[in-house]
Amino acid sequence: MGTVVAGARQRTYARIAGLLYLTNIIIAGVAPVHILPRLIVSGDPVTTADNIAASPWMINLAFAGDLLAVLCEVPVTGLLSRNADEGGVPRRRSATAPAEPHAGRYRVITKPVSVKLCTPISCSAI
Repeated sequence: MGTVVAGARQRTYARIAGLLYLTNIIIAGVAPVHILPRLIVSGDPVTTADNIAASPWMINLAFAGDLLAVLCEVPVTGLLSRNADEGGVPRRRSATAPAEPHAGRYRVITKPVSVKLCTPISCSAI
């Protein structure tokens, strides 16, 4: 009985992820195909600026569509990861792999990293 519930849960996660992914594809395709060609004139920045100033709602719609596409992609990643962790996608383990749950997923940086912070006035090393 437990296996059937886990399988149903995995199918539900996969269907939600698929629906969100399809929404992402549709929304992300609208702006570059239908909205931006009406606003952007290649090689003429003045006309492009005039088009954007004449209809600011179109550029806002394109931005909102891109934002919504990204917001649909984040749960897709989480749902697919959760589905894989519950056995949706088999993972290979080598004979020498440790038994920790996160073994092999993360890389540990063992040497210090030097970072430079630059401002318009000066640069300083941390």
